Amino acid sequence: MDCESIRKIIAAYINHTALDNEIQQVEEHLCICQDCREYLSHFIDKKEEEKLLPSLKSQKSIPKSGWDIVTYVIIYLGIILTLVIVFLFIFKK
Repeated sequence: MDCESIRKIIAAYINHTALDNEIQQVEEHLCICQDCREYLSHFIDKKEEEKLLPSLKSQKSIPKSGWDIVTYVIIYLGIILTLVIVFLFIFKK
């Protein structure tokens, strides 16, 4: 089989949905073709990244909401501090 045909089967090969004869053809071709082995490796890496993306997205959202809370606290503290300073100047006279 040629590289183009093998690359069409690789997704099924990785997902364990390829037919027995396709599995044999892919494995025989991978033994002799460095380009297709690299393609397979890249395909597997890409699939692993896709599995990790949801967990990475959820980890990134936690600090963002944390920073939102910190921002509000700083704003409220700034308002309170400003009011205290204003009242101190008003009652000092």
